[in-house]
Amino acid sequence: MMDISRFTNFLTSLSDICRWQFEVWDGSVRVFTTSPGKPRVGGRENLAVTIIRKNIFQVETGSKKYLAGAPLRSDGMPIGALLAWNNGFPNLSPADPVIVEPFLQHITEILEGGWTASADADKMAEELSQNYEDLHIYGRLSNLIRTVPFSVATFEDLIGEIRGDLHADLVFARLNSSRNNQLIIKDDLLNNRISDTTGFAERLIAAIPEQAESLKEHYFIVNNSRLVPGYGELHADPYRALLITIQNDRKFYGWIGVVSFNMNQIFRRSALRLIISIAEQVAIAVANTDLYNDLEQFSVDMVKSLVQAIEIKDTYTRGHSERVNRFSMLLAERMALGKEQQAHLQWASMLHDIGKVGIAETILNKPSALTEGEYDQIKTHPTKGYSILEPLAPLAGAMPGIWHHHERYDGTGYPDGLKGKDIPLLARIIAVSDTFDALNSDRAYRSGRSVREALEILESVAGTQLDPHIVRLFIEIVHSREDCREGEEGHDTSKDSHHAIG
Repeated sequence: MMDISRFTNFLTSLSDICRWQFEVWDGSVRVFTTSPGKPRVGGRENLAVTIIRKNIFQVETGSKKYLAGAPLRSDGMPIGALLAWNNGFPNLSPADPVIVEPFLQHITEILEGGWTASADADKMAEELSQNYEDLHIYGRLSNLIRTVPFSVATFEDLIGEIRGDLHADLVFARLNSSRNNQLIIKDDLLNNRISDTTGFAERLIAAIPEQAESLKEHYFIVNNSRLVPGYGELHADPYRALLITIQNDRKFYGWIGVVSFNMNQIFRRSALRLIISIAEQVAIAVANTDLYNDLEQFSVDMVKSLVQAIEIKDTYTRGHSERVNRFSMLLAERMALGKEQQAHLQWASMLHDIGKVGIAETILNKPSALTEGEYDQIKTHPTKGYSILEPLAPLAGAMPGIWHHHERYDGTGYPDGLKGKDIPLLARIIAVSDTFDALNSDRAYRSGRSVREALEILESVAGTQLDPHIVRLFIEIVHSREDCREGEEGHDTSKDSHHAIG
């Protein structure tokens, strides 16, 4: 129905000035009159319907009756009628339509111009509101995309947000990266018309014409599945689909797809731009994640090379670093350490003995007890390790674990003689794992102790050499895991003698 609320005062004032009455009709429905309760001429409804149907000016005259009307148009099409009449003016003649028609046309032009301006203002306000909403959505989703590494869980959150913001029935992402080849789907569980969402999504992608012109702009759109070859047979009900490429520097990573069964709407151009922008950011995030993973793998390989360098020099510690790392990460899991602390512990436990590359092989592989001077040399390996690794900024969080892993809980350890909880947590965890593996491993001058004997010794030094709480957790872990209770005896490797107890 037409909204003329902005013009009622204008028509009322005009009626008072010219002594004519005015009515606005929307089809057969009167939406406004300047003559409530006043005498009215007959035939107004029929004349309004005729004017709207024929889209022309009409006039009816008779005894003490003069009724005229003109169409109200929007984009050239009639949407209503403006009627005007005058009761009791016998001086009007048949020639008066020549005067009345332009008069009414001027009034309708004023109304139509006002409607157009109002519609333009409303449209502009709606576009500004939508642009603000899109900007808000993009800003919120960008915060998810910036996460590195860009995980599957993050992508699932992103797809869910897109589905909610666009009120879609189904949103999916098909990833085809070197490390991630999977389909992520978020659908409307309360109104799901698709029984096989995975198959449906895959078929949507497969049906995209390879030569579609819109793919040059990284999208393919289906406004009505029944009108696009290859899509009507995918579902009995008509649907809309928007498929966006995830692409960066011509490197293709996959698709983002949006599906809706609401055929009363279309995909807005702003929504298309929004999803394209999001897809571009996702592609950058995936590329950065690939680079991050490459760098992380390089770091892992570098650590393995450093560990191998230690084992080449000290033949009795082969496998020691990996076992200390495994025990330490089991403790981290039991202690519910955060991801960042676990990452630091991962490096520290693998590299805790890296300083041994600076110790003479004759000392490291000596089959008998060390002299005091030789033991003093062994005691420098934590600080030597720190010096070796200090230039590597990504390992900064692991350095306290490397520097302090030979501190004792009673304060008599080295290099700084820290005591109790003043010893960094990572170092206290590594100390327990390191001591157990030293006891449980073979050395040149003795066989490794059994798991039971090693645990008994750990208990005996809890509170003096080692953190008693971590020792208790370690024992619980060993008792609960077959791979810790069995197969850990008789290694051909050994911890150096400064950690051998008993």
